[in-house]
Amino acid sequence: MMTAEGKNMVPIDRGWAWAILVANFIVVFLIIGCTSSFGLFFAEFMTEFQAPASSITIALSIQTIVFSISSLFALNIGRSFASNRTYVILGGLFACSAYLVSAVIQDVSYLILSLGVLFGIAYGFSYGPALVELGRYFHKKRGIATSLGNMGVSCGSLVFPPVIRLLLDSYGLRGALVVIGGILLNLCVAGALMRPIAFYEDQGKDSKAKQEDGIWSTKTEMYGTADIKDEEVYRSTIKNRASSQQGIPKNEYEQNIDANDKVNSSSSCLGNVKTVLSSSKAGVKNMCKKVIDFKVLRNALFRMWIPVCFLAIIGSVQIVIFIPPHARDLHIADRDITLLV
Repeated sequence: MMTAEGKNMVPIDRGWAWAILVANFIVVFLIIGCTSSFGLFFAEFMTEFQAPASSITIALSIQTIVFSISSLFALNIGRSFASNRTYVILGGLFACSAYLVSAVIQDVSYLILSLGVLFGIAYGFSYGPALVELGRYFHKKRGIATSLGNMGVSCGSLVFPPVIRLLLDSYGLRGALVVIGGILLNLCVAGALMRPIAFYEDQGKDSKAKQEDGIWSTKTEMYGTADIKDEEVYRSTIKNRASSQQGIPKNEYEQNIDANDKVNSSSSCLGNVKTVLSSSKAGVKNMCKKVIDFKVLRNALFRMWIPVCFLAIIGSVQIVIFIPPHARDLHIADRDITLLV
């Protein structure tokens, strides 16, 4: 739990929270803008590899599956392994790698690896953690912050199509893929801005520890042990006092102490093993509860929200992707197709 002092140090609805908003805008702008404009690349892939549309849509289907799995990992299981900042930075690296690999492939089937697996991981690692981090930094102003952050969807959908069209006309398909891969590296910059909440909690603990240093030093002076700085010196002092009081020879007393230490160390080792086993079992149970926790389904609004999101998303992406190739079949100019996307 975060202390009261740590809570006061966290810039909720102020300060660095606005930097988190900018980072979230960048993530949404790049990821959604690039995804919604993929239809332009879709038509170019069909022309470059002389492949049917079905062979390319397989990669997009794999991308959706990988996105769902990677989002589940980053937002549930992986929270104990890394922070949201780490996942967003990894997402930027995966996104750049996906487009660089797509730029050098010689067969359309490799799109399953590049745009299917790699970009699916990038999508899942970047989009969800960025929204979660935004919600942690905004409480009272969360509504306006979420609205401003989601403006990246509209801005990305407006900016990316003409930029991709310009790159395709200037550098061709492979050159445009390389440039877009470099642009997606800015996800790492956005991830670097996402300072975890634990940073402020650690600062609160450090300041509290500094304040308590004077209290502990006063107590040592009170008990007359301030001059004992080394644990071995303190231990030998206690041994000498006990042997002089009980009349036991020093060597015999040290042997008894060593024997007791061995017994205590062996028992402590066994206790540590039992503690580790029990904690590992408890950790697995808690992880399963977090991943397979269906208590949220008790909320009626959430149950209504699931089919609404399903029906809204199931066809939106497909329309954007298939418009450019269909428009090209209708002999519409490439510059006019950009306006359709």
